[in-house]
Parts: sequence; structure tokens; C-alpha cells
Amino acid sequence: MNTKKNNLYASKYRLIGNEFYKSSKYFEALRFYNKSLCHAIPMSEEFALSLANRSAVYFEIEEYDACMENIKMAIDFGYPIDKVKKLHERYDRCAEVIECFKKNADNDPWSFFRLSYSANQKIPYIIDGIELKESEQYGRHLITTRQLKAGDIIAIEKPFYKYIMNNSRFTHCANCLKSEKLNLLPCHKCNYTMYCSKQCMSIGHRFHRYECDIDMKMDQDSCIFQMCHRVVFEALGIFGKIGKLKAFLEANSKPRTIFDHVMSCTSSRGDKEKEKNLLLATHFLQRNQLQSQLDEPMEKHCQLMMSITDNEDNKKFLHDFMRHQMGLIITNSFGLIDNSEEIGAGVFPFASYFNHSCAPNVYRITFEGKLIFIVIRPIEKNEQLFVCYRENFFYTDIDERQKEIYQAYKFTCNCEACRNNYATLNKLPRHDAKLKISSSNSLPLDSILTEYEKNCDYINANYQKYPSYEICKLIERNYDLLSFIVCIATSCLNFTADE
Repeated sequence: MNTKKNNLYASKYRLIGNEFYKSSKYFEALRFYNKSLCHAIPMSEEFALSLANRSAVYFEIEEYDACMENIKMAIDFGYPIDKVKKLHERYDRCAEVIECFKKNADNDPWSFFRLSYSANQKIPYIIDGIELKESEQYGRHLITTRQLKAGDIIAIEKPFYKYIMNNSRFTHCANCLKSEKLNLLPCHKCNYTMYCSKQCMSIGHRFHRYECDIDMKMDQDSCIFQMCHRVVFEALGIFGKIGKLKAFLEANSKPRTIFDHVMSCTSSRGDKEKEKNLLLATHFLQRNQLQSQLDEPMEKHCQLMMSITDNEDNKKFLHDFMRHQMGLIITNSFGLIDNSEEIGAGVFPFASYFNHSCAPNVYRITFEGKLIFIVIRPIEKNEQLFVCYRENFFYTDIDERQKEIYQAYKFTCNCEACRNNYATLNKLPRHDAKLKISSSNSLPLDSILTEYEKNCDYINANYQKYPSYEICKLIERNYDLLSFIVCIATSCLNFTADE
């Protein structure tokens, strides 16, 4: 793909954004204004026009801080003098109302999305009481050493390696994967990468300085290969030189897990050590062999990666390291969801140890680029923690589920739903005709939280009846409510992506 800046393309995308703006389709308007910003030559008039147009959207949706920020940048970057009066007027109107625009601290999503128990001293993003075990039947797996109840939040993990999908390049930060209401900054060099802040742009430079050039030769390849490039670039970014990365891995060849490292460092030196520990914990995750149909494209991408060095030893290392990382990605990556759309993927050194069940006892949801793990139904002490890799038993029968799991992961599922051949949701036994389960999807946050808590209480009090229709229907409803909370928290806007 052509990744060079071009004001003609920038103008084209800005005009498309204008049409969406006139139709009050603000999400699409912002997406095309961002695409225009990415294509515009920095500091040009076209660049400033896109910022000014973006400020108009933020004014309409009452995001006054973002509006004023974009107006300031538009003026600084050369917005036409003969048109600047309207920007000053818009800025002044924002200033008049911004004092009245107060965010409710009670609606801070992180006041809800926080660990339910004290944190593990070594791994501060999981609760104390989760242990890694190993057995012949389950391999390495996670158990709880404490009794857990529905609604407990047991882990909040950000990916060590992550990648943004092509469809989200103009709506999410390439580094942290946050959307930040689409108020993003473009890469100064290429036309397809954006960041939510100057800080993320600086952090992202560690990997993007490589991919910004190499992507120019990649065209529209599969995202899994692009993610593989990103993983290698992030690893190189930690050490700065190929030789240092190679020497580090050779000196640390003994397999370790995330539970073998201390991840609670807070100093800048400690952060560097934490990155190296995360790299090792990720490097030794279980990985499957590459499928034969991937060999040819994989080799092409290995050759592309090897082109960044002339040293033959380094070339061989990059070739082997990249194939190793591809195996890790295929086996351990989790999709990251925003507003029901997959916006990226990541590798999580802790979350990778969750085993699969078609009747999981733990939800996983995405919030601000992190995976949050929430207990679905009561879990007894010393029981294993399960998530669902694909479809649960609510709407798919055992034959379909087992076929899908085997095709994707090469194992035959033997979870409780498969062993006991649980019926699908609508065929499950019913025990409480008086129970009313809401289906509303347009509730304020306080009503959502109240309903969610009430549902959890019912599940905890009646979990012996699992799998009954009522319990499973509430489990399904709670997942929807969690999705609503995330949607409210991440957008806080008067538009949605599918308006």
C-alpha cells in the first residue's frame, strides 16, 4: 500500500467526513476526519482544516475540552486567517459552558472495574488466591484458593504484545488501543497510524520506527502476520539492538511463567526489568506448530524482517525468533473488542493459562485495551478457572462446539457441558416462573449497575440449580450489562459506531 502523505487524499477524506457531519453521523465523520489527518502533510493548511472540522463534531456532541484542543491545534498549524473568526467564536462558546460541564465521579468506570480482593503481591493485576497448577489431564491451568462469587473481578491484565486491526487504525490508538473519543494524533510519517497522546506516540516509536517503513512493502496482508511483525519490533524496542535481544534470550533459556517473576516494580529501572520479565514469561508460553498453509507466507515475512539487518547471525536469529512468535500468537492471542467489534488482538502472559470450557465460570471483557476477568457463577475453593474460547453451550449443540474447538485448537473438549451434554438455553429446565429478566438496552449507568448487582445476588443464592434456564439467562444478561458499562465508559458520546 502507498503510505506517503498526500493532501489530495486528505481533502477527499475530509469532504466525505463533511457529508457524514451534515447527516449527524458523527462517528463516521470523525473517522474520516482522522483518515484525512493521517494523509495530510503535517503543518499544511489541509491538516489544519481537518482539525477544525473535527472540532465542529466535538462541539455538537458536547465534548468541549476536545473541541477546544482541536481548535488550538488548527490555529497553530495554519488555519486560514480569513476563516479563523468562526473558530474563535466556537472556542469562546466552549469556554462559556465548560464550567457547567462536570463529569460525575460516581460514573468513573474504574470505580466499578477494580479487583474484588487484595492484589497478588508479585502480580498486582490479579487477586491474591489464584495459583498456577499443572496436571496430565489439564496441563498448566489456573485455580482459586478462595471461594469466589458471581460478580467478583479477579484479574485486569493489559497485553504485553498487542496489535490494532486495519479497520480500527483511524479510531484507536496504535499503542494502547484506546479510542479516546477518536481524538487521536497521526503519525508524522505514514498515513495509517494514530495515537491517543504524545506519550503514546513516544512509546509507540519504539516499534513503529521499524514498521512505519517495513509496512510500506507489506500491502494488505493478513493481520496475524502484521501482528507477528509488531511482536518482533516491540521486543527489539526493549533492547534497542538485535544482538542484545539475542544475548538476553540465550542467557535466560530456562522456561519460566508469569508466576515466577515479580511484576510489582514501580521505578523506571524496575519498569525496564518488568518488561524483560514479561518478555520471558511470554516467550515460554505454550505454542502450537504452524499449519502447513502458513509456511509459505510465513517465510516471506521472515525474509522481510531479515531485511532490517545485514548481519548473517542476526538474520538467522530474526528468522527463528519470528517463527517462534508466530506460534505463540496463534496459540495464545486474545481478540480485543470495542462496541461489539474486534479492534485488535494481544498476547497476555497471565490470561493465556485459562483453559477452555463450553460452560465457563469466568467472563472476559475488553476495556481500554485490557482484559478484565469476572466470575460468572460461584466457584468453590481449589476449583479450576475456565473461560470460553469460542461459543458456549447456550446456543450451540455439542457436535458443533466440539468440531469448532478441534479445528481451532486441536483438542477434544471434555468440559462439564460436553461430558453432561447440557441442553441449549431454551431447552433447559425452568424453576422460577416469577423471575423477571430485563432485556432493555437503553438504561442509565446507575440502573445498569443496580440490575447487575441484583442478578449476581440471585445467581449466588440459586447456583445449585445451574444449569437452569433462569440462571443461564441471567448469566447471559449480565454479560450484556457488562458490555453496556464498557460502552458507556469508552464512548461517553452522543453517537455510536452503528448509528
